Amino acid sequence: MPRFRFKKNILLIPFVFFIFLSAIFSINPKRVNAARPFNPFLAGNSIGEPMMDLGSVFVEKETLTIDLRELANFQRSQTLEFTSEYSPRLALVQTLYKIRNDKEPQNITLTFFGDIMSFKPTNTGVWLNEQAINMENFDTTEKELPINWGIPNYTPSVQGSWRIPYRPLIKSPNIEFKVQIPTGSHTLRVSYFAQPSTYLQGEETIPWQFVYVLTPARDWVGFTGLDTTIYIPKGWQYASNIKLTSEGEKIIGAWQSLPSNCLSLTVQIPRPNFFKLGILAWFFGLMLCLSIGILTGKLFRLYKCSLVFAIPISIISGVIWASLIFFLMSYDQNHLRLLVGENQLARPNNSFVKIASLPFAFTIGLALTQIAAFFSHRNIVENKS
Repeated sequence: MPRFRFKKNILLIPFVFFIFLSAIFSINPKRVNAARPFNPFLAGNSIGEPMMDLGSVFVEKETLTIDLRELANFQRSQTLEFTSEYSPRLALVQTLYKIRNDKEPQNITLTFFGDIMSFKPTNTGVWLNEQAINMENFDTTEKELPINWGIPNYTPSVQGSWRIPYRPLIKSPNIEFKVQIPTGSHTLRVSYFAQPSTYLQGEETIPWQFVYVLTPARDWVGFTGLDTTIYIPKGWQYASNIKLTSEGEKIIGAWQSLPSNCLSLTVQIPRPNFFKLGILAWFFGLMLCLSIGILTGKLFRLYKCSLVFAIPISIISGVIWASLIFFLMSYDQNHLRLLVGENQLARPNNSFVKIASLPFAFTIGLALTQIAAFFSHRNIVENKS
């Protein structure tokens, strides 16, 4: 009887169940995390206001300038170990302090958290009334950042939908020097390089994170205002934890008191909008596997073949779906590379995502084809009976 012949195909159920277990195992988070070929955190410098032993000297106002335009020239061939003296330092920081000493000349001590290599280029250093201070007197040691700095755990996203985890270097070289401040009003200018941090997970283009800690300025007597100017690459997007005004490549802000404990900034090349064929591959692959399975079930019933022999066809179907996803995701990645350039891609080859999708697509494609063949074969048998 037809119903009896149909029961022979029940032997395929354990096989299909095994395929589904394989698909679930192939996307196990622990296995995926263990296979990640890179660390998503690239830790940059922790920088901020210097700790000052001022005595009776007043810091009346500060003008902070941060130039991030060099980020557009970042090359992936550069060393990404930001602790190395050969690593790129892509942010130029300049602070101009208006100070006043109402008494006799005094020595004040300033302590910056940054490496001495940040002061090596010719356009960096320390100037009092535009007279350069001898850098040979700098004391360089390595210390942990002060607890009261309150470095944030996140920076805002330019997309506005989530916050980006922030992990800078916790231990930082310490640069300490003394300056004699004469009686009267003066300017103290400090210029140095720093390296932004970045978090590469979950983004298509690199989100550069820059945090400047303002907390030490709360201890400065007579402080009356902060003016900030930030330069970013032309056409780039930015997000900040405090309100800033955009004027083309320049972002400005002015406050009579400290607006926050830190300036937390994310800058990023705009993510281009284009239709991704990799998404289409998942849908068409699903339809393809179901169609092959249905057709296989009908043909095998017509020629009275056991569905056990449909397994090779199901395997081929899974391979086709996995290959389709791999090649279309590669096309999407190459298209993105052409639009933004390889140096600003968060994951330039995206090979992990593509490879991780292969076992999942293969096993699901195999199982769907076999299940579709099973039910197609079953319906024909039941209809004839």
